[in-house]
Amino acid sequence: MDTAAEGVRLALAELEAAQRAREKQCSAKMDDARHHMAGSRSRIDAHILPVLHEASTEAQALAQRCEPAARVAHALYSDMYTLHEEKKRIESAIAWCSEAIVLRASLAGLADALDRLDWDACIEHCRAALGVRKAVLHCAFAKMVVPSSMFPEAPAVTLESLRSRLVEKITRHFEHHTQERHEEEATRFLGYFAAVDAHWDGLRAYSTLARSLLEAHQRDLHERLAMPTASPMYYATLWTALFEHLAVFISKHQPVVDRLLSGPGHPDFAEGVLPELARIWTALGFDILAAWRQHRQIPYLLAQAQDTTLVALDRIRTTPFVSGRIFGDDSRQGGRASPASRPATPVPATSSMPSVEPLLTECASMGAQWALFFQFLQRSMGPKAASEQAASLQDALQTCWRTEFLPLQLFALRSSIQQVHKLDVPDLQARPYGSSLPDDMFFALRTVWTRALSTSSLYVAEELFAQALPMIESDYVEIIVLRMDACRRTLNLAGLVEGPRRLAAAREVRAVMCVYLNALDVSAMYAERLMSDLSHPSFLEPYFDAESKNDAPSDLARAQSTVGLLDSLVSKLRSAISFEVQELFATLLETRLRSLVTEAMRNLHYMLDEESYAQASEDADLVNRVSSAWELLIHGYRSNYALLFNAAIDVLVQEWERTIATFTFTELGALRFDKDLRSILGFMADYTPWGIRDKFLRLQQISYVLNMDDEELESIDVYEAGIAAGVSWQLSPTEVQSVRAQRLAPTS
Repeated sequence: MDTAAEGVRLALAELEAAQRAREKQCSAKMDDARHHMAGSRSRIDAHILPVLHEASTEAQALAQRCEPAARVAHALYSDMYTLHEEKKRIESAIAWCSEAIVLRASLAGLADALDRLDWDACIEHCRAALGVRKAVLHCAFAKMVVPSSMFPEAPAVTLESLRSRLVEKITRHFEHHTQERHEEEATRFLGYFAAVDAHWDGLRAYSTLARSLLEAHQRDLHERLAMPTASPMYYATLWTALFEHLAVFISKHQPVVDRLLSGPGHPDFAEGVLPELARIWTALGFDILAAWRQHRQIPYLLAQAQDTTLVALDRIRTTPFVSGRIFGDDSRQGGRASPASRPATPVPATSSMPSVEPLLTECASMGAQWALFFQFLQRSMGPKAASEQAASLQDALQTCWRTEFLPLQLFALRSSIQQVHKLDVPDLQARPYGSSLPDDMFFALRTVWTRALSTSSLYVAEELFAQALPMIESDYVEIIVLRMDACRRTLNLAGLVEGPRRLAAAREVRAVMCVYLNALDVSAMYAERLMSDLSHPSFLEPYFDAESKNDAPSDLARAQSTVGLLDSLVSKLRSAISFEVQELFATLLETRLRSLVTEAMRNLHYMLDEESYAQASEDADLVNRVSSAWELLIHGYRSNYALLFNAAIDVLVQEWERTIATFTFTELGALRFDKDLRSILGFMADYTPWGIRDKFLRLQQISYVLNMDDEELESIDVYEAGIAAGVSWQLSPTEVQSVRAQRLAPTS
């Protein structure tokens, strides 16, 4: 403890000594700095102050010498400024006098030229008067010097009066020359409006001309609306003629108006003439729609569609299967009905309700023509002007789509589905079995969706696809599935004993399942083809714009996305096929396939010597038995049902592999087994062209193991030998050894 305290005292003493040394150094440096500062002050006083004093003295002397000249210069500047301001006032007065004189002369010349109808002089004098500044025109000086005995009013009043007379005369002459069909004179007078700054007056005159030119078409249209014909496209023809006439009129007259009357800061055709045209076409469009609704009895049809119950469709859903129906239709019709025996287009649900298909086509045609005209307006007038002027008729068409077209189209589609089921004609003479269902259904669907897309309305396309697809799934796909399910439940093969009754029931189940599975498969193929056709740009480009706006998807892309909803129908059909094929396989094929292998391999063995091997090579019993039984079993099923045939081959291979496991092989027997396997594989490959070799891979490896030479296996393992030879084993090492054990060693 004493040692620690002594150490602390020594450290404190060292610190104190170091502090005193540092204080001494700082004090010395401060003294040195004060000495240098004192020397600097004395040097400044000795060398710099005298120079500054001398410069100050010289500056004061110069100021005293220049002060009189500065006073004279200031006085001269004031006088010159006064003279300059006076000169500006004189120049301004001269300019005002000149403009007042020009104004007086121009007004007098304009009045004289108006009396003489000298149009060039009128325009020249009017432009000169209009060129006078507003300040001069309204100043007191002009009000004193410009008025005369002929025109005592203020210059502005006189100018406006004369200009109004000029514009009135130009308007009358323009109207006269347009009525007389003098194009050159009419164009000349139209250009005078812009020359006298009367752009709006010119546009109003041209609007009057446009209205008069359309009045004849308007009268003719009203006369034709009052006397409709029986043509199913009558109103669509009138609609098309109206908007084609408008498009031609705009294409012809817009360039003339914009060239002669438009300019920076002035209205153009879209602002001055288009609103009058829009008023006319909106009124005519409403007249056509009203006449179409009345003559086509749209309210009556909507009420009928709402009240009509599709009894036949409900009856089919309630009783989807009637025993013997499929053979009864076949015997009466003699196979599939010919195209002449069935209508090309579906008919409505009730005979009392007229067909809505023609009026739907007519309505779609009207929508397509309107969309085409609206695109023309957007290109020629700009999107904003086109949208503003077309808004009323666009809303009317949108209401028509929502309240009339879509309800009637959906009703017509459901009626078509009912008629397709009523006209269902199974064809049991065809191979594979067929039905009229897919052709009739997808003919109707192609018509419906082509019509919807031809309206050029994304709203119609999206709504119709969204509402029609669930209807098709419910009333078409589900009813076909119900027919197959009801057939299996009604005939109940599992509850029947072997005999004629069970054979007849199995025959009917097989026929019904094959017909409707084929119908679903063809429907899926048609749906994929329809989706491809309707979404192709070459089909959609005439109806939808391919250019995107504001980074949003283009109308063409949205239409393709809408058509892509058909993929859900394809998935529904494929799912139904998959489930029903599995049911068909479990009901009719699986048990018979298992017995097929057992029957084919009865009394068969592979304990062959040279004599029995030669006899077996000539007989080919196994291949003949399997091929004949397979042909009898699979006959009538559609060849592209990969799922059904793969399931059948899986069972065949499994049963064959299980049976082979009980056999014993000689060397020649193994060769015979390999030959049988290759023959059956070749037969199956020809029957199923999509490729099934992977199904027989385990059997091929069994044959490979059975046919390995004993000498090769004395030194290496069979499984390792296969790996070294590049075999990708599907058998486990234990299975390989078990198979090898089935091979008898050759006798010495």
